[in-house]
Amino acid sequence: MRVSVYANAPSPVRHATMRLATYLEAEVRDVGDGQHGVRIERNSENDSRIGHQGYVIESLDDESIIIRGNDDEGAANGIYTLLRMLMIDRSKSPFARSWNVVETPRFPIRSMYVAPYRFGGSYGFAILSPDRWSIEEWIEYLDLMRLCNMTTLTLVPGGRIYHPDYSQTRREAWRYDVWREVMEYCHQIGMKFNWLTCPNIVPQQAFWENPDLRVEHQEAGGYYGCGLIWDKGKDLILEASRYTFEFFRGLDALEMIYSEAGLSFDAATSANPAGYFADATHAYRNLLKECGNAADYVFWNWVFDLWARVVIPESLLERYPKFRTMLDDLLPLLPKDIGWTDASMLSVAQMFGPEIRARGNPAMREGVLLGKKWGFEPVINCFWYMNPEYALNMLPHPYISRAIQEAHYSVEELQPDGVQGYRLAPPCRFIGDYTFFRLASDPSLTKEQLVEEMGGLLASDSDGEHKVSQAIEALESFWISHDPAEIRSAEEKFESALNPGATSSLSRVSHGTTFLHYIVKLAEPGLEERKRKNLRWEFYQRIKAMDTFQGITSDIVWQPESYAFFCWQVELMCRQYMWFKTSRPDVLDRSVYPEPSAEFRTLEWPKEMLKSDVTIDRGRNDMPGPLTYD
Repeated sequence: MRVSVYANAPSPVRHATMRLATYLEAEVRDVGDGQHGVRIERNSENDSRIGHQGYVIESLDDESIIIRGNDDEGAANGIYTLLRMLMIDRSKSPFARSWNVVETPRFPIRSMYVAPYRFGGSYGFAILSPDRWSIEEWIEYLDLMRLCNMTTLTLVPGGRIYHPDYSQTRREAWRYDVWREVMEYCHQIGMKFNWLTCPNIVPQQAFWENPDLRVEHQEAGGYYGCGLIWDKGKDLILEASRYTFEFFRGLDALEMIYSEAGLSFDAATSANPAGYFADATHAYRNLLKECGNAADYVFWNWVFDLWARVVIPESLLERYPKFRTMLDDLLPLLPKDIGWTDASMLSVAQMFGPEIRARGNPAMREGVLLGKKWGFEPVINCFWYMNPEYALNMLPHPYISRAIQEAHYSVEELQPDGVQGYRLAPPCRFIGDYTFFRLASDPSLTKEQLVEEMGGLLASDSDGEHKVSQAIEALESFWISHDPAEIRSAEEKFESALNPGATSSLSRVSHGTTFLHYIVKLAEPGLEERKRKNLRWEFYQRIKAMDTFQGITSDIVWQPESYAFFCWQVELMCRQYMWFKTSRPDVLDRSVYPEPSAEFRTLEWPKEMLKSDVTIDRGRNDMPGPLTYD
């Protein structure tokens, strides 16, 4: 069998060709007349059916298949689609069926936001977090992204800053080396590599060495130990980032989030927060140019209305009234040739409904439409509902119905230029990741189609595929109904599908489902303490044999300490599970927000929800989280 590719095809197309040829055990040749096999071509004339990034996969006869794109991206996308469909069928005989595929990815930008730092339950342990991934582990994940025709990886290093002038940051140097390899591999396979940070982030050493430049109590932000006040430490902050932008000169875009750690103010900054954000935007764009870095710039609006109207304590708003209007003050000051990212109001309402009601249900705007209204480009909808900021969320949670709702909302009502997923610890989250990856390209996919595809990819035979598909459906149903029988069924079916030929992804999803099943059992109200103790020990012994959770069991090699940490982690997850179960529906009722608008709209909660007492407990730990109230 031959796989042939057009002359002078760029690296991403040739890389895709090699992946297909390796899978088919075929030889690779340049395109020539009269050749049978799989041929990849770029159209000499534009095919209006497929446009940019689109492709045609067509059977010419019983021994010939042709993949065509109007551009290199389209040709590569077509190759990966053929490869993915063959892998789903577990077939290495492309001529066993007739091909007639004409597709164009729905959103030109399809990005995944990956945060390799100690957060949300992974704590930098082993494979649970990309914090410690080798380049091989990164490649495994990037290959899955590219197989699904994703376009962009956005890396979020958090406080992981390396600068040779700060000796304590040398412990981060190896990460920079790995991440640069990640950037280079992204470019090799035809993906973009973006960097997301906050405007006032510095190395921790700089934070501790400059007490006069930091805020001891960040009343509106969620970070501590890495942010300085912009008005006082601007030059130091920018200089701390210079090495990063020089090191990653191939960066495609700098994405900047202004809330979270960025909300670190003194009195002067608080009097004019919009001025701070605008100044930071221009300063970072200039710094990129000084470093010889041609990266684009993306402004993360990141639920500014939520911060100003729900998150920031009322006492602070009264003291500094400009916090109430900081977004409207800022919009005229931002350059219009930058990108805009925000989470949709569906995500905001789902994740923060109780907090919004607790603050009197203030009106808010659809941030994605606000970006379009002001003419920013591109405008990205971040599928934030996938957020991993809770330890529980590193475990399997399909979000299939929720993802379909968000995808339809994006296509039919928001029409952004791109979509972005939010991930922290991918190993157990194949189902949620794959669901987002596929819907980013094709929002018309149904739950049944997605489940069928995942069953084919995860299982090693047809019997296993049936079991895996049933397990995924049971897992999805569990998160909606919270019926313990559903999680028990999912665990049993995943486990029964494991065999010597099972994929590592199936193994990790199975392990994560077992972990989740124990959390559900331990969170059962009224469980006798003796039974709880015995169940917890049984739980610990069960996962010790699972390499997926080596971070929780064997990274801490002294078992008494390992078990103590495990018990704390389990207690945290039990609280978080109850938080999800009682106050966060898996799918938002659209009657709450029936029509999106860039103007202020009040969420239409059922009357009984508005009248009920709201208890704010995000289940993170025993300390109050960033959503605090007077």
